[in-house]
Amino acid sequence: MKFKFLLIFLFSLFFARNVFCEIIVLKNWEMHKGDLKPEEFDKENWQPTEKTYFEHISKTNITLCFRTRIPDIKAKDLTLNTFHFDQYVEIFLETNFIYSFGSKEKNLSAFGRHFVDLPEDVSHKYLYIKVFSSFQNIGFSYNVYLGEKSDIFRLALSKDIDKVVTSVLFILIGVAAIFLAFSTETQFFSFLSCGIFSILLGITTFCRTDLRYFLFTNNAILWGYLELLSLYLLLSPIAYYVYLLNEKEKNNPFTRVIFWVVIVDSVFAISIFLFSLVDSNILLKILDAFTMLLMGNLILGVIDTLYLMILKKNKEAIELFSGMLILMLFSIKDSLEDLNILPRMGFSAYWGLLIFILLLLDILRRRIYNIHRDLKVYTRQLELDKIYIKKSNEELTYLSKELEATQKEVIFKLCEIAEARSHETGNHIIRVSQYSRMIAENLGLSEKDIRLISLASPMHDIGKLAIPDNILNKPSKLTEEEFEIIKTHTTIGYEMLMKSSHELFTSAALIALQHHEHYDGTGYPKGLKGNEIHIYGKIVAIADVFDSLSCDRVYKKAWPVEQVLEYIENEKGKHFDPELVDVLFKYIDLFLRIRDRYNDKFEFSEALSTL
Repeated sequence: MKFKFLLIFLFSLFFARNVFCEIIVLKNWEMHKGDLKPEEFDKENWQPTEKTYFEHISKTNITLCFRTRIPDIKAKDLTLNTFHFDQYVEIFLETNFIYSFGSKEKNLSAFGRHFVDLPEDVSHKYLYIKVFSSFQNIGFSYNVYLGEKSDIFRLALSKDIDKVVTSVLFILIGVAAIFLAFSTETQFFSFLSCGIFSILLGITTFCRTDLRYFLFTNNAILWGYLELLSLYLLLSPIAYYVYLLNEKEKNNPFTRVIFWVVIVDSVFAISIFLFSLVDSNILLKILDAFTMLLMGNLILGVIDTLYLMILKKNKEAIELFSGMLILMLFSIKDSLEDLNILPRMGFSAYWGLLIFILLLLDILRRRIYNIHRDLKVYTRQLELDKIYIKKSNEELTYLSKELEATQKEVIFKLCEIAEARSHETGNHIIRVSQYSRMIAENLGLSEKDIRLISLASPMHDIGKLAIPDNILNKPSKLTEEEFEIIKTHTTIGYEMLMKSSHELFTSAALIALQHHEHYDGTGYPKGLKGNEIHIYGKIVAIADVFDSLSCDRVYKKAWPVEQVLEYIENEKGKHFDPELVDVLFKYIDLFLRIRDRYNDKFEFSEALSTL
């Protein structure tokens, strides 16, 4: 709400800028070349002059004196108001000194309004203004006003209302652009350069308003320094913006040139800033050099923009050129007003710059819009791809489960055949698989190891397929030669399974080879002991023996559980790994539950389906 009232106030000032109480414009000026002391004012010859400001004069370090007679005026709290002294001024009423500004040693801001309090009785008295300049410009370039302080104050603000509004807008737009630079992941440097350019332009513009004196400080040296320094720093960010505009265009001959222009502009700005810390006068001394650099930037920018617009059909270049054209038209209009070719309607180049910056931001807005549009399309496509991938994964999961089930069934069926040749039931390999899984889980092995051992353990006796029936099923005691043949089922099974590179079969090969090794090294085929035996081999060894002893076989009856446990306890550290014996004793209830669930009376195919 406050912002709304502020806008209403500013625009009311803008449209009522010339409606005031009694304000007199002092005219009929006379001039004297050279310095005069107050007592010499009425003794010298004074020449009428129509001009009070002179540019590009051949001499420097000169003094000019001006005078005029104040007309009849009846008002209280009188204030004199003038504008634009280049360096140093003294003001006298008759011979009485009333005001001074500036320094003969330091260069101050040329843009500054001066308010001089006057006594009540000034009618028909002479006002003397003495100015000094060490440069090629001297005098005061605008009207001198006389009136009540409140009227003069409103006049000063109304004259600057366009600069005040545009400077505030420049700074707000710049801050918004920098905020967007840090809040968006794209076009960071474009937004940043545009924001810095806009803020610097706002500072330069604000330094040319009288509001600076009323809000902050009347230090003209500081305002002059800020005004020129921010002006000199303008070139780098806008040149970099144009470089970024060119960067995405391939085979653009201007890209490298503009890159070096950015370097030159940046070196110029940094150098001027550092030198100005030592001598602030440098800012005025290099004004002509800056003007030449500015013109070079503008010419190159226009040529590059035309190249992109005409030859590359770049839509952004069309918008950029439109902004340049609007700015040039406003600048030409102001120049024609200064030459008195057009009636003075106020300085409007600031509005052209404002439109130019808004067009720059609009280019970035369109870029972000295009990126977001493409991102939206990409996101939609990604969602479709995710749906497709999810569906494909579901199908793959189903196929994987089917494949695993088929693989498991083939393995168990094959092992059932091997067991059947020795008159064993297929449920033996199911129980060994379940015992092995349970031991692996309680040892804290990984999910991968648990899965591998549960699928690979049924193949521990696969090598028996190569053992002759007369030896494999011999009812009487085996001879030494026959037992040696029986022992070969471990190496035969290993060689059969190692022909595959699949991890499941290499694990099964290891189990087939080592499930008859003993912890103390008395087993076969290699006599391994302790940690030389793989954990898979040690687990299957105790699971196989527990099942063989606790279940019926064709050649024997099942041992009582107490006898089985006593045997295993006696073989602790001999046949079996002590740690695995401890796990069996700790979870003996689970072992017995598995034994009873998958007993030999249970159909193998039905038992297999429950795994």
